[in-house]
Amino acid sequence: MFKHKKVAAFILSLLISVSAVSPVYSAFAEGEEETSAADEASGEEESEIIVSGEFSYSLTHDNTACIEDCSSEEKNLVIPDTIDGIAVTELGKLAFGSDIGKPYETITLPASIEYISSDNPFSFCDSLKEIIVDSSNENYIAVDGVLFTKDKSKLVCYPQKKTGNSYSIPEGVSVLGEASIYNTQLSEITFPSTLKEISYFALGSNSKLTSADLSKTAVSSIGLYAFTDCSALSSVLLPDSLYEIAGAAFSRCKKLSEITLPDNLGIIGQAAFIDTGLSKIVVPDSVSEIGYSAFGYYIDENNEQKPDSSFIIVGSYGSAAQTYATDTDSEYDYENSFEFRVPEQDEQITEQQSLEKRTFGDYEYAVVNGEAVITACLSADTVLNVPSEIEGLTVTAVYPAAFQYCTSEEIILPETITLIREMAFYNCINLKKIELPQSLTEIRSNAFDSCTLLKSLNTGGATTIGNQIFYGCTSLETVEMPEAVTIGTELFKECSSVKNLTISGNCTSFGGEDEEPFLNCTSLESVTVTSGDGIYSSENGVLFNKDKTAIVLYPQAKKDKKYKAPKSVKEIGPSAFYHCKYLESADISGVEILRDYAFEGCEKLKKAKLSKNLKQIGADAFYGCKALTSLRFYDKLEYIGEGAFGECYNENADLDNIDSEITGTDDESEPHDVLIEGFKIYADKDSMAYDYAEKKNIPIVSNTVLFLGLNIHKGILFGGAGVIAAFIAAFITKLIVSKAKKKKSEKPENKQKEDKKDEE
Repeated sequence: MFKHKKVAAFILSLLISVSAVSPVYSAFAEGEEETSAADEASGEEESEIIVSGEFSYSLTHDNTACIEDCSSEEKNLVIPDTIDGIAVTELGKLAFGSDIGKPYETITLPASIEYISSDNPFSFCDSLKEIIVDSSNENYIAVDGVLFTKDKSKLVCYPQKKTGNSYSIPEGVSVLGEASIYNTQLSEITFPSTLKEISYFALGSNSKLTSADLSKTAVSSIGLYAFTDCSALSSVLLPDSLYEIAGAAFSRCKKLSEITLPDNLGIIGQAAFIDTGLSKIVVPDSVSEIGYSAFGYYIDENNEQKPDSSFIIVGSYGSAAQTYATDTDSEYDYENSFEFRVPEQDEQITEQQSLEKRTFGDYEYAVVNGEAVITACLSADTVLNVPSEIEGLTVTAVYPAAFQYCTSEEIILPETITLIREMAFYNCINLKKIELPQSLTEIRSNAFDSCTLLKSLNTGGATTIGNQIFYGCTSLETVEMPEAVTIGTELFKECSSVKNLTISGNCTSFGGEDEEPFLNCTSLESVTVTSGDGIYSSENGVLFNKDKTAIVLYPQAKKDKKYKAPKSVKEIGPSAFYHCKYLESADISGVEILRDYAFEGCEKLKKAKLSKNLKQIGADAFYGCKALTSLRFYDKLEYIGEGAFGECYNENADLDNIDSEITGTDDESEPHDVLIEGFKIYADKDSMAYDYAEKKNIPIVSNTVLFLGLNIHKGILFGGAGVIAAFIAAFITKLIVSKAKKKKSEKPENKQKEDKKDEE
């Protein structure tokens, strides 16, 4: 991911020290966009240099002249159209010499010039005020002393000493050539919307340039050293189109103290922001490659690169930014140790630092909108009653990490608290119980993160619950959210101990866009939904949608072995019965749609009664149901997802083979998925289930019907219909005769009883 070759690092150090002298020495310079005729003629050997008066030239393969050097001391230099009778068609990369201090104030180019080296031979002309081009030249044009290609799509050179402190690059220009606006007097540059490419050193050493607004351009790449040594540059706006910021692009821009990187950025090159004024950078998730010393480094008085120990990197967990923050390579003497923060954490810290804090007893607090917010609590009380008022101010909020160092076992919040901020009770390692008030309206993300002894929690009056508020609460068993309307994502991540969950009947969102918010609830036994107008309901611990047409969740640890879905249920949601530990039999005979992973991993499931009206069965719906040996399907089935039934994970498969399956390479090792031993399906020929099973080599039994709970061949059932009917008739006749005889035998006895009664 990161480029920190020892050679590259050495070259980078060298280049940073010499870059201010001239861009043409840059070893970072990419290959020229065009190849000169002289270069083509020379092949691997250097062309012979011919000296003619003040000019040195070489011959191209067309036997025309390429100017390689100039010793003239004229202020107004004119390039001849011929030398020694040979047409002058090219300017080499050192056409005007390799030393600064050249006297040229104007340079005139003849009509014969066809090619100018992409390394920009004008970069040493530090007195140049104007470039003039013969009007009949077919390849180049000068506009107000600025050199362009003839079609004006590329700006070749803006003279370093051209008068004026502002310049608007014309619309239509798509490329700023190498060192094209290098070391000028400009303090303001306007960039066109047509601009797509900024080449290396294009805007380097513009010591008066204070801002660069590229936000309205179409630039996708900012080249090597593009803005290097722009010592006054304090504001840079980047376009959404930007994908790459190349090596040393903003190196030594010491006034650049902040910059917003676009969301589509993919590459940040070596030393891109070395020795700038940045103390923190926010790196978008799109960035996949960060070069050696890209940011967080400065150049000391000995011209050596040194890391800034106070530099802060903000990004997502698992991102390139996090890796760069601690990236180490002993072989190349490369070691980063920067502070890394996720965006939410950075916002909290920045906000906390801006607060004016006060101390009262065991509490630290700040005043926000005339009310007290708790920012820290160091109480050691076993039971802590948080005050509703501090120094005459109503306590309304608990701020991030406020109780992180509190050692109380029980905390009671007052009926004045309306907000619990992010990570407010983070890592309260002794906290076993907390009482939240009805006045509470919002609990933000990770509020109780890592409270490992907390066993139960009622969220009080909170209507909004943030993300991952129970992250790492490994002892939590009972959760009640009686008023919550909106509940965040990954609520039970790293918190699989919850057994009983109560949800408000007014809840309209659980888990945001996550369709499977309960996957981590491996201990969950029951879900209860209170009354309300929300989107959920419950019955016997099972979670449904409001009208009970869909099962959302059958708790994984629910101990019932058998389950029969209500007749109203037409759909089983994604992962609804995922890894249920005890379920052996499921009657879902009214269900028409089985979503993906519906019964995945139900290893004790032996029987599943499907509906004749079943239309869809999603991917992996019964994957891994090892005890399930058969399923019956009917002709209304319209869709079957991959791995829907009959398969399980092969425990003998190795990771290398899984990789080969992903990459498509051949491998003779064990397959990832295998058929469940003894599994078969009952389905008619030409049905979707039959065709699917045939492709998967799953055994099929066809031409059968379900009769009295048994699968009977249609030929036997209907061919022997007369025999079965006679048997039934005989059985009924025998039953009738038996009853008649019994009644007949009972008559004498009854007669005797009646006579005896009459005598009495």
